[in-house]
Amino acid sequence: MIALEAYLGSPHDPRQLFSHAARLADDEAQRYPSDAFGSLDAWGMHRYYVPARLGGQLHRLDRLGALMRTVSRRDLTVSIGHAVTLLGAAGIWLAGDPVLQRRVADRILDGERVSLGLTEHAHGGDLLAVETQAEWRDGAYVLNGEKWLVNGMSRNAMGTVFVRTDPSGGPRGFSLFLYDKRASAAGFTNLPAIATLGVRGADISGLRFEHAIVPEDARVGAPGSGLETVLRILQVTRSLCGSLSLGAAETCLAVTLAFAARREVLGRTVLEIPQSRRLITEAWADLLVCDSLTEWVLRAFQVVPQQGSVHSAVVKYLVPHLCERLIGQLAVVLGARSYLRDEDGVGIFQKMMRDNLLIGLFDGSSVVNLHSLSFQLRGLMRPRAATPGEDEAGLSIADLRTALPDFDWPELALSASGEDALMRALPASLDALQTWARQQDDSSSASLCDVAQRLRVASIRLAEQVAALTPAQISRSEPVLFDLARHYCLLSAASALLLNWRANREYEQPAACLQSTDMLLLLLSRLDAHLTGTGHALPEHVYATALAALQARAALGDGLGLMPVDFASCTFPTPLAA
Repeated sequence: MIALEAYLGSPHDPRQLFSHAARLADDEAQRYPSDAFGSLDAWGMHRYYVPARLGGQLHRLDRLGALMRTVSRRDLTVSIGHAVTLLGAAGIWLAGDPVLQRRVADRILDGERVSLGLTEHAHGGDLLAVETQAEWRDGAYVLNGEKWLVNGMSRNAMGTVFVRTDPSGGPRGFSLFLYDKRASAAGFTNLPAIATLGVRGADISGLRFEHAIVPEDARVGAPGSGLETVLRILQVTRSLCGSLSLGAAETCLAVTLAFAARREVLGRTVLEIPQSRRLITEAWADLLVCDSLTEWVLRAFQVVPQQGSVHSAVVKYLVPHLCERLIGQLAVVLGARSYLRDEDGVGIFQKMMRDNLLIGLFDGSSVVNLHSLSFQLRGLMRPRAATPGEDEAGLSIADLRTALPDFDWPELALSASGEDALMRALPASLDALQTWARQQDDSSSASLCDVAQRLRVASIRLAEQVAALTPAQISRSEPVLFDLARHYCLLSAASALLLNWRANREYEQPAACLQSTDMLLLLLSRLDAHLTGTGHALPEHVYATALAALQARAALGDGLGLMPVDFASCTFPTPLAA
């Protein structure tokens, strides 16, 4: 099979379906990307949404994330719209009976797409307020209600829908059903697509159920298990959202770097202006931080899926948020061109900027994810004695030489029960960093030790603040909980970065940031600045080191992420499938 990146063709060749020019043309026309979807199907992308045990190619979430990121570098409208099938089918992979799983797998492998209907116009994402209901009558379920703001719902023939099955509601008052408009068109009314700021060609629409008949064998899981199933599957899709944002951010960075290298202002290129260099290298640092966190979390699902409720909330809040910020920072470098829709070589920037805003909203907004994380903080930050080897799980997950098992959907849990292999590893990783930095004989070593100590103090302070929370503060969801959850996310990102550094810095193809004190200083200083809100300029040689590394990566054409990827042969540090 030809590598996906090579299959998509050059983004700069307007004759290619996945070129910037073609993707912009679809966006301008608000055209549904049927051709692009068909092309991905021809390559076999849809097979990665089906577990391997059912005949698909879904072995590991980190490899699926890499493919989604590849498509996202070209067009988020396409990557989101195509991957919606995973969201729609995930509940069936988790809770469906074998017959239902086989039926849906076969339909997806034949090229059908599946949506997930959760939200309603009157209630948004408040799942416990959902009014769409299913009543048991004469040996079948009768659905009535309306789902709104759902990707692909009017165009896709199949979908799963979250409905009320107990009039009194409550955590056990909702169920998940598979509906199939091809089996019976009666009772289904497609609603028109809704105009949106970004992903303008997407089918963000809805579906009205009017006495729609759904057979009993289309229920996903036990009666009343819908809420639990949805909360568990969202852990997967929220984590994969990191890959979507990373793809968009990487394209924005590549566009900005190329522009800054060729654009001259007052006799010198934009890239030669110190402030431009700082903005670009800081943006790259934020991208690498997000990449490190997303990669670790997606790998962790194969090892500690029971902790997914924590890890997914961290990724879903932090990665889209930081990617929005770094894209905004790059827009400063582009200036007016960041606002132009058809500027040659730059127009894709504004599309990526608009489209990426959606990632922080769907599958649970930033506020929703911080809120869910805040309820687990007491257990996660409870005092515990340091034990030898408490970082071993985190290191093993980060180590690209580790052979990971296939992802097992039923292992997902509603709560991490106070366990987090990522944060547990932070103290040992800070110790390792400081020990290593003291052995380096360069101008950044002392500063690197200092920022490590600041992160250590921030971690201790977070534990103290969480311990001081009162039950009343928690029950009222006071703003301080959201601040503490945000700090937890940033410290988690620091831990992921250090685990990747410790596990892979001697790998045969390491990224520059896994070897250089300057790069580590830049990346960790960015996290420190996000924690304190008081970033400080680093010595010029730090930015020079980072810029040289970034330019080298851009020249090689192996991506701008944490680890290089040979797009021509699609060779990752480990195989696509375990």
